[in-house]
Amino acid sequence: MSLARSTHYNGGAVFQAASPLAFAARETAEGLGEDGSPEGRDSGTLARFTTAVSARVADRPQHQREALPSMEMQDREKLHAIAQQEYTQIREKVPSKLAVLSSPKLLVLPEKFMARMGGAAAIYFWLCVSPTLLEAPKDVRQAVIAHEWGHIASGHCNATIGSLVGALLYVLISLATPPGSFWPLVNLVLLGLMFSAIFWALHGHRELEADEKAADAVGAANMAHGLRWIIDRMRNGEQTDLVKERLRRLDARAAAEAGAQAQAA
Repeated sequence: MSLARSTHYNGGAVFQAASPLAFAARETAEGLGEDGSPEGRDSGTLARFTTAVSARVADRPQHQREALPSMEMQDREKLHAIAQQEYTQIREKVPSKLAVLSSPKLLVLPEKFMARMGGAAAIYFWLCVSPTLLEAPKDVRQAVIAHEWGHIASGHCNATIGSLVGALLYVLISLATPPGSFWPLVNLVLLGLMFSAIFWALHGHRELEADEKAADAVGAANMAHGLRWIIDRMRNGEQTDLVKERLRRLDARAAAEAGAQAQAA
């Protein structure tokens, strides 16, 4: 069990494993030098620090030791409420008829599952985030939420659902109709529509469309800043051609928005 918050990158998301001892560690770090001497705060060894933290936790009453995880949960619930409010504001600022069936609730799903989704994802009618994405800087969190809302507002989730429905109809019609009827032609049309929907839903252009919607909500400069933060902190500075194009477009729009604001002033 770690004494502090350890961070590592997995599948595009930052995961911060916080133990109950983290709270006591912070208190101990602040309290070791309470006598005013520099020894407790500056020259204590890691072993002494670990012992002091363990003793601090052991000295707590039982109800306080049990309350540490609940304190962590309360903080996360507060962050969830803040992120939910931000999501609501983004939805209201950038409405979309294509998102009429989407849920207004921001879902927080388990870390292990969201690791495969990059920490945040628009999953059909729901916008889902990992618990630790809630702890990202405010502007980064808002940029990520706005980008995922951009996918929903642009109809990308509808395209995914449409492709699944088309595939199901294709299979049912193939199994239920005899050869020689006109239904194979219907199936051919369905097949074409299904592949068109899949191509549109999975094409890299959808990221650019989502960025445009997100920039409408939080501003192109904030979107560019959020994307660069993710690249630097979570992707070791690596940029694909698509990411470079996203940044180029966002920077160009941010410059145009800044110029328009300067003229208006």
